[in-house]
Amino acid sequence: LQIDPDAKTIFDFVRQISSANRMKIFDKLCQTRQTQPKPEIAELRLLDSLVGLEIPWTDKIEVLKLLNSEEGGQVGQEEVEEQFLEAVFQREYELLQRKMCQFVKQRIQLKNLGTLTKDYHIGRLTEELKALSASVQSKDAEIAELKKQLAEIGQKHQSETLAMQATHQKALSANLEELQVCQQKNVDQLQEHQAIQQQLRDSLAELQGQLQTKDLETSKKPTEAQIDLKTDDTLVKNLKQTIKQKSNRISELEAQMEEMEKNFSQKIKSANKQLSEEEESKLVAIEEISATYQKMHEKLLANQNLLQEEIEKQKATIQGQISENLALKEEVQRHVAQNFKKVAEDQAIQIEELKTQAAKLMQTLEQHNKQFLDTNPVLQQIMKVFQKETLQF
Repeated sequence: LQIDPDAKTIFDFVRQISSANRMKIFDKLCQTRQTQPKPEIAELRLLDSLVGLEIPWTDKIEVLKLLNSEEGGQVGQEEVEEQFLEAVFQREYELLQRKMCQFVKQRIQLKNLGTLTKDYHIGRLTEELKALSASVQSKDAEIAELKKQLAEIGQKHQSETLAMQATHQKALSANLEELQVCQQKNVDQLQEHQAIQQQLRDSLAELQGQLQTKDLETSKKPTEAQIDLKTDDTLVKNLKQTIKQKSNRISELEAQMEEMEKNFSQKIKSANKQLSEEEESKLVAIEEISATYQKMHEKLLANQNLLQEEIEKQKATIQGQISENLALKEEVQRHVAQNFKKVAEDQAIQIEELKTQAAKLMQTLEQHNKQFLDTNPVLQQIMKVFQKETLQF
């Protein structure tokens, strides 16, 4: 069975170590051999592995001594410690460089992040401001449209009211004229009937006068007939016949007069009744028209009041929208100022946190260096030799 010389070397000096940490050393050396098989850098990788291994300082020095003895060299303990210190210094320097690079990178990332955050806040606030400005403009447009609609509604309502009032006034004037014409016609008919009645009365009076005259003549004629009664019997007969005829005529005239009076009375009554009915119907029509006009007028007033209330309500709404827009503008300005101030405060807080973090890192590094020096007395002596004003451990 062939054994690798490097593996045999590892087994040999691990077997010679009396420390309880030899299993850790064995694992570390095996890992170093697997990852770095080249002989020219194996020693360096071994030193680095021992530096990072959590075992006592004396065990690490013993491992290096065994390694040097296996290679055929006789190296003293001081040289081994110098090699190990050189590896430790190199590792600490690299760790410090990495930490400083990481710290600078974090500072740059935080600065870029702060710039991006600030730009994002500014962009978001700008978008919100644009949205609010657009909302204010839309509200102003709605207010202007409402004002325009209110003006159109008011003008239309006023035109309709004036047209309706003119129509009702025209209809009322036509009804009044028609009623006046009917009244004048009825008055003319009444005057005509009264004239006819007056003619009949005059005719009756004339006939009565003629009758009285005939009666007087008749009363005188018998007196003269008595004087000459014996001589003129024929005249007496004629007179009697004439008187009888006159009496019949008078009776006929009286009957005609009564009939005419009766007819005239009926005509007058019917005319008066018709006139009263027409006047009553006209009055009823006028009252109905007046009541209708009054209702329409009241309705127009109610509609006008309702429209006025709606106009006042819309005006109040418009004023409320204007006040709300002003409040929104003030709030936008206040939020913009507060957000810029908040961004500046956040940046200041982040800067202070970064300063605190950097101070903590430096403090941690100093503590690690101090712990490392406290655990290595040889390193403390070398530090006194190499300590300068520009170099601190």
